[in-house]
Amino acid sequence: TEEDGSVPSESKCPHPPSFFTDEYGNLKFVNLVVRNPFTMFLSILIICIVVSGILAKTVIDNGNPFANQGQDYDMNDVRSTAYDSLRLAIDEVEIQREILGNISSMESVVEVKRQDQVMDQALWIYESKTADGLFGSKQSIRAMKEAYDLFIEEESHESYCQLKYENGTSECVLPFSPLNMYYASEWDSNAVQIIIDELANPDNVLKYNFLGLCIEFDVLCPDPAFADEEDMAWTAALNDNITRIFDTLDGKGELNSDIDQVTLFAAYMTELNTKRGYVNFGYDKNFGITNLKTKYSRGAFFWGGPLGDREVSKTYGEDEEDKDEESLKQYIAKNLLQDMKKIAAEDYNPELNSYFFMGSLILEIIFDIVKRDASLALFSFLFVC
Repeated sequence: TEEDGSVPSESKCPHPPSFFTDEYGNLKFVNLVVRNPFTMFLSILIICIVVSGILAKTVIDNGNPFANQGQDYDMNDVRSTAYDSLRLAIDEVEIQREILGNISSMESVVEVKRQDQVMDQALWIYESKTADGLFGSKQSIRAMKEAYDLFIEEESHESYCQLKYENGTSECVLPFSPLNMYYASEWDSNAVQIIIDELANPDNVLKYNFLGLCIEFDVLCPDPAFADEEDMAWTAALNDNITRIFDTLDGKGELNSDIDQVTLFAAYMTELNTKRGYVNFGYDKNFGITNLKTKYSRGAFFWGGPLGDREVSKTYGEDEEDKDEESLKQYIAKNLLQDMKKIAAEDYNPELNSYFFMGSLILEIIFDIVKRDASLALFSFLFVC
């Protein structure tokens, strides 16, 4: 202002008024917030509620892009029954131990193999940017594989991955991903085509679904007096062929030259009650023999514990588990997190968007967001000043 307190002319004012600032050089938006703090707070809160409502309605209208998790349980599937029995048995054993009061005074020491339990898992979720879908081009499939190679090719990952023990040796558990099919160590295209041709007949799909549980798990078998031996033999032969294909789906080979056949094979597996569980996780709910394009896909890489050779006794409790989780978090943050963020950047790949989630990284990522927001707030403050 002038010495007499008047407002100088626009030509003399060091901060001439504009669309963003007033005649004093203050941001108009800041003025609005300062003069009406409660109104602005309530406005922002209402906007957040409205946006959340719109998002919820969108999800309700369009549904979950992946198969409903409730479909993981099937009353007619022996695996679901077996899992239920195991869960109830575990609950009963825990109750009996508590009653006997032996948990805190166990003298026996149970040996646990290194990293044979799941301690955490890294989930990758993909969204296609193209009309061909995620498995419609080799470029898109390679882009998805890059995210898992980030873990597998890190030189120390075997000290943290979940291990599978067989015949006195151990190796990292395979990622749970449809990419294992596209990068199979072996692929018998002739055998796969025979399976596809057989299942192209809807009657054969019905036949396999009727007899598959009997052949694979020896349950719900038809009365021998009415069972057709020829149908039983056909179902057994088809199951053997499918099993031989599945045994080579390990993700350790090169990208299959005929990705369309792999996708079609996966689509027919979704038609079989006892096989769809192997492929449903990695494709969206609209995927099937009538729609071979999938907009969404997902997969999981498993991290194992306990870390190092340990014996589990009363001295191994939550504190030790927390230490293992902290070690895993530090390993991920130091060796992998920046590359994971790079892959998850929106402009990283023209074929797809990638997103990751990992439980032990939640606080780390939130802390990074807070630091970034604080830096932006400080920059805004310095800019206004």
